This record gives sequence, structure tokens and C-alpha cells, in this order.
Amino acid sequence: MATRSVASRLRGSRRFLSGFVAGAVVGAAGAGLTALQFFQSQGAEGTLTGKQADDF
Repeated sequence: MATRSVASRLRGSRRFLSGFVAGAVVGAAGAGLTALQFFQSQGAEGTLTGKQADDF
């Protein structure tokens, strides 16, 4: 009986852990893509206005 209890706890924690890892991966990918898009738009904005990094 104690073995069944331990096994069910491990199964539940594995499920939680796999969901947590999947959420972390999706969140990190989303944050990375958002940052990439932001930095690309900042670079394009500087190019459109003719600003260079040396002008500052």
C-alpha cells in the first residue's frame, strides 16, 4: 500500500515537472522572439531616421 502511494506521488510530480518544463520552454521561446522582434524594429527605426551609433 505504501508502495502504491509513493508511485502515485512520483507519477504526479513527473507530470507536474514535465508541464512546468514545457511551460518554461514555451515562455522562454516567446520572450526570445519578442526581444528579437523588438531589437530588429529598433535597428530598422534607426536606419529609417538616418541615426548611427556614432552620432550619440
